[in-house]
Amino acid sequence: MYLPGLDGPLLLDDRHNLAPLAQVGDGTLSAWQFLAGAGEGAVFRPVSRASFLLDWWLWGDDVRAFKSVNLALHLLCGLLVFALARALLEARGDASRGAVAAALLVCGAWLLAPLLVSTVLYTVQRMAQLAALFCLAGLLCYVQGRRRGSWRWIACAFVVFWPLAGSSKENGALLPLLALIAECWCLPADRMARPARRLLLVLVAVPSALALGRVLLDPQWLLAGYAGRDFTLGQRLLTEPRVLLDYLGNLLLLPGASPFGVFRDGVAPSTGLVAPPTTGPALLGVGLLAAAALAARGTALAPAGFGIAFFLAAHALESTVFPLELQFEHRNYLPAFGVYFALGALGRHVAAGSPVRRPAATLTGALAALLVLIFAALTWQRAQVWRSEATLYAHAAHAHPRSARAHLGLASVHFSAGRFAEGTASLERAARLLGPGAQVAIALQSLAAHCLSARPVPDALYRRIASAPGPGVDHYTLNALAWTAGAVGANACPGLDHARLTAALAQLELAPAPWDPAAERLRGVHLSRLLDALRRSRSRHEGGVPQP
Repeated sequence: MYLPGLDGPLLLDDRHNLAPLAQVGDGTLSAWQFLAGAGEGAVFRPVSRASFLLDWWLWGDDVRAFKSVNLALHLLCGLLVFALARALLEARGDASRGAVAAALLVCGAWLLAPLLVSTVLYTVQRMAQLAALFCLAGLLCYVQGRRRGSWRWIACAFVVFWPLAGSSKENGALLPLLALIAECWCLPADRMARPARRLLLVLVAVPSALALGRVLLDPQWLLAGYAGRDFTLGQRLLTEPRVLLDYLGNLLLLPGASPFGVFRDGVAPSTGLVAPPTTGPALLGVGLLAAAALAARGTALAPAGFGIAFFLAAHALESTVFPLELQFEHRNYLPAFGVYFALGALGRHVAAGSPVRRPAATLTGALAALLVLIFAALTWQRAQVWRSEATLYAHAAHAHPRSARAHLGLASVHFSAGRFAEGTASLERAARLLGPGAQVAIALQSLAAHCLSARPVPDALYRRIASAPGPGVDHYTLNALAWTAGAVGANACPGLDHARLTAALAQLELAPAPWDPAAERLRGVHLSRLLDALRRSRSRHEGGVPQP
């Protein structure tokens, strides 16, 4: 089902995170520096970076190879999903045959969930995959340790897999919380229960207390990130219930959910309980889900309650207080297990509790198979969309018309095909959505398109840069500055007025970005490179010798 999408493009922050691999290749960056977070990616996730480095050594910059490894990891995660679902159901006393059947539904639905396509085929989201892989492995070790009465298995979960998960992506730190939920909803209250729960409470409480203390002592550690967003902390907390219910609708294919798509930058934040009107009902809906999960504890529906609690808890970092973007599909890679486990547990409960067990089991199995087949068809359809930049951005711009990123990508597609009128129109739509902060990047993208097609650069582009309030520190602006510097340095813009662009760039004010100092430094580096490349290129054209 995924094969059509393996030839798809890099997108969004793929290049930003993978660019340092070229620096390792040319010797300007050592492998150890790359693993430690050096380079343009500027993120300390050594396990994920090690996997990308291994890919680079084996296959170079073959994007298909990177995506194929992502697919292999997805299959491996699927095996762990099956094993964990079976172990949890058997821990509840389910017969082995029934547990296997329900676990197969959970595994099939998770492997073929259409929403997860944008995690597997989005190259850099291997970070989310690896964090989920080690969390699933750690949970399986914990559950098996409890069932076997073995502290060695439990120690393996938190000594081996917890650090690996957290070193892949920060949400891997949630492993103890997820294990505590499994303990409270699915595992028996035997002689190991009390010490195991005490251990988990310590592992959850200590990091939480440290994070809370950090916020109380230095509120800007959390709040500074909101300076670069168009929403506040309060607005984010009001918005996320809407987002969570939308995720749930996408995972279960419920009517009313938003169209699938990786470009979710057009989500409007909630500014009040009735702005937009769905905010209040969404808050109520999430509250009812949490209440239902709590009410199910200790009942025959406890496994379904576990699934709901798992889904909510697995979103605890990326869908709460931290100043991340409001919505991204890849955040559901691990939480989706809870949704499909609840579905499998409910199916198992209906089949086992029916007075006519055999017909009920047959009907339940047929419905489960139909669901997985529908998922498979939709996943294949989504993979078709991912097969090229043209199909991906055209679909994104249609499905999410308020996504500036979708319009920017579609503009590049149009420019590459020589459709300048369509490309300019897409850029203007993006400019209206992004506002004045992206004015420099918009002009540089248009300038680049004119350069590559050997067209004269319109005067309006120079004026647009000169009148801009300054370049932002978003990925789009950083990439535009970096690409233009490289193109000018390679003499790929013969029709460029070097003096005029230099004068326009020199007038820009670099507003400080305390919420993202790494991006602020990168902006200064790329802008300096661009100005230096313009000076050198101008000297070459004028027959002079550039000064160092």
